[in-house]
Amino acid sequence: MESAGARYKHLLEKYQTSVQMEVLLSAEKPGAPATASGTEYLRARKNQRDELDRIVAGFPSVAGSAVIEWQVRRLPQGVRWFARLERDSVDRFNARLKTLQLPAGYMARVSGPWPVTEFFHLHPS
Repeated sequence: MESAGARYKHLLEKYQTSVQMEVLLSAEKPGAPATASGTEYLRARKNQRDELDRIVAGFPSVAGSAVIEWQVRRLPQGVRWFARLERDSVDRFNARLKTLQLPAGYMARVSGPWPVTEFFHLHPS
């Protein structure tokens, strides 16, 4: 901790007014039916992944200027999208995300505000 003290202090100051919001995007029915062949299953998974990518690509325009930066993490059955914003922008962010139009079969769960753990890196890049 001593060796990283200065960096830690810098990050605490940098993110002192920031919060993190999380959007968990997933398919309501992941994959293909159990009766599908291997090829059909893989094709369905690829189509689902492509659709998730299209939805995530639209998040920044839906969230608008409330978001300072974002991180995306892929999950086996969906995507976690982390947004860093100023504490006073949470209500605006939530209101904007309520306007998100999802294709049938997909759902999004918004949670937060949380500490900015996805953006807070002690080790220099």
